[in-house]
Amino acid sequence: MNITEKVLNRFGTELVAEMVTEQFMLSLFKNQILYVYVLRHTIIDMKMVLEITNFLGDEHDKTHYNIVEFEPFSESVTESRKWAAGQTNERSSFADAFVVNNLAHKILMDSYLKQSKPIFPTAIFNTTEQAFDWIEMIMNERI
Repeated sequence: MNITEKVLNRFGTELVAEMVTEQFMLSLFKNQILYVYVLRHTIIDMKMVLEITNFLGDEHDKTHYNIVEFEPFSESVTESRKWAAGQTNERSSFADAFVVNNLAHKILMDSYLKQSKPIFPTAIFNTTEQAFDWIEMIMNERI
């Protein structure tokens, strides 16, 4: 079962849009979940952020529950980390769940949380299922 099917099964929602590039896979769902899978050796920079926001179009202006999963050896630049933390006032989020599966990413994400101080609820998880549980909890709190 791929991630899109997992989200559809878990949250009983519909897929609104999908985008696949050499750097990432993105799925947007009707219940405002935005899932981004960052592929190995990808550097997340503002060019990539702009590519995603352009693809989202009008959906970009909406607030989402973001789940971002990283493959090993992917990283981000300072400018995109500040944007992700909401420090540029160009982004809104209900919550950000980051899924990391190696120690290097865990250390980097812990540092990101301490230094960037995201303005949105943000958490780091080892598995997609843990991220789903947390996003579901945040969604239920908003009801």
